[in-house]
Amino acid sequence: MVTFAAALLAVLLCVPDAAARQIPTVGTDQTFDVATWNIEWFGFTGGPTNDELQIAHVVDVMRNAGIDLWAVQEIADQSDFDRLLDSLGTPFEGHLATESSQQRIGFIYNSDIVKPRSVRHILTSFDADFATRPPLQLEADVTIADSTKRITFITVHMKCCGDASDYEKRLAAAGRLKNHIDFGALFDDPVIVLGDFNDELDRSIAGGRDTPYRAFLNDASAYRFATKPLDEGNLSTYCSNSTCSFGSTLDHILVTNELFADIESGSTGRMDALTGAIPGYVSNTSDHLPVYTRIRYGISTDIESHPLVQRNGFRVEVFPNPAVDELVVRLTAGEHCTADCYGAGARVVVYDATGRQVLTAHMGIADHELKLPLATLPAGTYFLHVTGSLGDEGTTRPFVVRR
Repeated sequence: MVTFAAALLAVLLCVPDAAARQIPTVGTDQTFDVATWNIEWFGFTGGPTNDELQIAHVVDVMRNAGIDLWAVQEIADQSDFDRLLDSLGTPFEGHLATESSQQRIGFIYNSDIVKPRSVRHILTSFDADFATRPPLQLEADVTIADSTKRITFITVHMKCCGDASDYEKRLAAAGRLKNHIDFGALFDDPVIVLGDFNDELDRSIAGGRDTPYRAFLNDASAYRFATKPLDEGNLSTYCSNSTCSFGSTLDHILVTNELFADIESGSTGRMDALTGAIPGYVSNTSDHLPVYTRIRYGISTDIESHPLVQRNGFRVEVFPNPAVDELVVRLTAGEHCTADCYGAGARVVVYDATGRQVLTAHMGIADHELKLPLATLPAGTYFLHVTGSLGDEGTTRPFVVRR
């Protein structure tokens, strides 16, 4: 028997309306387009109360936006997620978190472009730091035209809110995530982290505190927030009013250096047109706007032109790693570097996992090796950042102190 609700959903999904015609297409056929979207309590009355209308609007957005991969958060009903995929039809496919609280994270993608190799939860031992929503990691081969790259995607939904304990969870989760990328199998792989980070990048929503993502921001040679311009422009992605002119920039896309040159300049944005295209969007669809960016292969000739350890003309080595009382920092000239690469020397700064500066030193032009004393540092993960005198962005190397 066909229920009234099912019949209504069929009508809503099959009959184009004015909203669908106004939803902007932000992706292109020549680029790989990714987005993150917190779809407020999708499938549960804790958010929008009309499930059928919410599903219909989400289908309209995903069909019209031209996005190749969506990272989604706050999926509260498995059956509604399945209905969403069925309604989207070919070539859309998806994966939903299995180890999570009711607000689940997941991926929806164009299977003609994204060919998954593996999908798994990561950092499950630290799920309390991630508000019982451990990150979901998707490794896939991504093809644009005739070019294919293997990219790892991680979606997160960090702990919400502005209490001190909430902030500490976000700070700890950020450190766990960075260590996972820096020290694991992903060290040399292109990675894109998308999700609801539940905090801003210039300061924290927890009043008077620094952003919990400072460690990523300080490691500018290895990580870049594509969404930083949104944060700098005070463009809200979490909406405190119906037009999203007030709120916070909580939704972000973070990429590793292997993709720096492939991010199309000026392509990152928020789909603010949805508040006009879908009447009552904030109340009937989501209190977050989708955030997107575009990747275009071939902007640079080869991803190896941006290797982690030779971005500024010299190569940085740190040893022993793990270290106990002393760390040796060695600079050697790169393949295309002469002694001029060192300029008047190099500045060495050590940050802890929270992004706090704990040591500084200077290496003179003749000092190709420096010994840093570590006796005053507690056990943990640290990041050594070396900047030459040529004004480059520097090179970062992680290391561990043991006691």
